[in-house]
Amino acid sequence: MEKMATAFFQSLIFIAFALLGSVVGNRIAIKFKQPRVLGMLLAGIVIGILFNWTQWLQAVRHDEHGFIPQLAEFAAMVLLFRAGLEGNVKSMLRDAKTSIWVALIGVIMPLVGAYLLMQLLGYDFATAFFTGGILVATSVGVTTAVLSEFKLLQATYAKIIISAAVLDDVLGLIVLMVAQSFAGDIKLDIFTIIAQIGTALAFIVLLPLLGYFFVAPLMKQLRALDPQANSKIIFGFMAAYGAGAAFAGLAPIVGAYFAGVALEEAFFRSGKDDHEKPVEQRVLILEGTLAPIFFVYATSIVNPVIFLNFKVIALGLSLTVIAVLGKIVAGAVVKSWIVGVGMIPRGEVGIIFATLGFQLKIITQNIFSAAMLMVILTTLITPPLLKYCINCHNRNRNQAEII
Repeated sequence: MEKMATAFFQSLIFIAFALLGSVVGNRIAIKFKQPRVLGMLLAGIVIGILFNWTQWLQAVRHDEHGFIPQLAEFAAMVLLFRAGLEGNVKSMLRDAKTSIWVALIGVIMPLVGAYLLMQLLGYDFATAFFTGGILVATSVGVTTAVLSEFKLLQATYAKIIISAAVLDDVLGLIVLMVAQSFAGDIKLDIFTIIAQIGTALAFIVLLPLLGYFFVAPLMKQLRALDPQANSKIIFGFMAAYGAGAAFAGLAPIVGAYFAGVALEEAFFRSGKDDHEKPVEQRVLILEGTLAPIFFVYATSIVNPVIFLNFKVIALGLSLTVIAVLGKIVAGAVVKSWIVGVGMIPRGEVGIIFATLGFQLKIITQNIFSAAMLMVILTTLITPPLLKYCINCHNRNRNQAEII
């Protein structure tokens, strides 16, 4: 009981630091005309350093299955759920071809680039391949927050970014399963891999269709039971879709995004009636409350000691260059620079991948630390880069309209 009370106390301290620190971080970001997300990420670095110095609080940061990591994951689900509410099935199908190409190129280039680098440095095939896999998946929570702040979630490039990031998750799952098979104590046969991939692909195809055809009548029945239960219904669907994604071997944020798409069709598409506006406001309030916890946690878990090792810094910077160029080139070749920049952040997905590789002893402590440096750098540079690209895009569009 005492141990549980201590853990809960530590979690409350972290939440207090995250929420109050994000206020300060937001103010600093606004002062320097940067997106608010950047301020929250920087607050996470400061809090991470503080927690590193305070031994009795480190348990919060390192407990992957604890309350704070799970709360941060739920916060990411709310961010993607909100993004899904800005889209619909028809727009997803319309942009599907572009999203697929962005995702494919954006996965292959970082994977191959990191693999060649690690081979050049003398690492074996398994280590080189797994290191490349860490660079594969996009963490779209940061990008979504920036696009939401600028009210651009309805833009075509925003929808392509999010759809491509969802496909990244599936491709990342494939790479992860293949990379795991290199570990000495894990044996995955080809049939198991195909079955897991098939489940993930079926989830991505079927859930939007199920939402499109069945969610609307089901919601109608639930709302008839209690007309005041709109908030409970939409967040209940979000949780159910997230659980379905986890069952399929995907990140729950993928399910949350599709829940938003389904509910946009069933709930919001008919028009923003007076009784529906409070529901939208509650989504925004929940997002505004939980988002700081996600962003602060994402950067606070990186141990600041990694900045003191020159070899780790050199490798981390090299991986960062490969990670950034791989996504930017994919977006620029297929669609635009904005799409590529929006795909840059690796966030919690890269952290999970790297942690697993370290636990399985496929990658070393130095590679793990370098990967963490790559994660934090790609997460930090995305907000200002994305803002710059958006401003350039808007400026060029205005000039074209004048001509």
